[in-house]
Amino acid sequence: MRLPAFELSLSQIQSDQREWLRWLDAICPPDNPGVVPDTPVACLKEHYTDRLKQLTTGLYQLTGITLYTRAHFVYVPASTSTASTQDSRPNGPGFGHGEFAWPQIDNPNADQAAWNTALLAAATKIEGAMMEGASSSFDQAVSPGDDIDGFFFLKSANQHLIDVALCQFAYTGGAHGMTGCTAFIWWLGEHRTLAAEDVFAAGSPWQEKLAAITQAKLLSDPGADALWPLDPAKNKYGLPDLRKSVAQGAINPSHWDISSEGLNINFGEYEVGPYSSGMPSAHIAWSELQGFLNPSLRPETLPPAILQPK
Repeated sequence: MRLPAFELSLSQIQSDQREWLRWLDAICPPDNPGVVPDTPVACLKEHYTDRLKQLTTGLYQLTGITLYTRAHFVYVPASTSTASTQDSRPNGPGFGHGEFAWPQIDNPNADQAAWNTALLAAATKIEGAMMEGASSSFDQAVSPGDDIDGFFFLKSANQHLIDVALCQFAYTGGAHGMTGCTAFIWWLGEHRTLAAEDVFAAGSPWQEKLAAITQAKLLSDPGADALWPLDPAKNKYGLPDLRKSVAQGAINPSHWDISSEGLNINFGEYEVGPYSSGMPSAHIAWSELQGFLNPSLRPETLPPAILQPK
């Protein structure tokens, strides 16, 4: 494959690739038929496919900015010494493994270098967080028996603002794993994350307006049947309060995606509906929020939304 005519941090990518190859030797051993999935051959095929997708879809060339993907791979062998360091799954492979990816800006200026540092710190906290709490490093996030996948989606980006969803899938046993995403939206020139006050006018009842619009859109798509009951009389099993869940999530910038087209409000698994409903979201055009926006917000200067790879 011929690379475009710009510099990549090739030494970092090469180092990540060598680490990945050593990791593959550990998690897809030829003498262990119990690896996941199924056989060593199937294991290799799955991870080669995933790594190729990561390398080919994780390269973005925007106006004045080139982003590439860094990665780190973790293997934690089980120990027979204590129960806490063993793989307790009935059909587990006998070890824990994790793979973590995050974006960086190549050949950064001072503002972009600050983003690189802040983004890595956020990815370590968010992608490396187990369900019971945060970890201080990717390595500490993985225990024997765990399957952890930290990944990201670039949602929008220009020379002023970058919006990244930092996500984690964690399987530590049970019926299914859990997936969660947190927005990391950063003003490059100001070296800080987006605040609600950057978007909405101080003193306006924007929280109530945003919650009402978000709830109405969720009731339309994915629909009332896919959400927690709105009618308290139908909530016989102590399920979460839909109104409260929507109101709390809608006003939290960690649930947002922002672009020139509008504001997306994203919810996690079980947050507004059962596991079968996935992770619902509501798109709100800026025109629907007129009268509640910060007068200094200029949607036309925000980056357009990036089409997500399938």
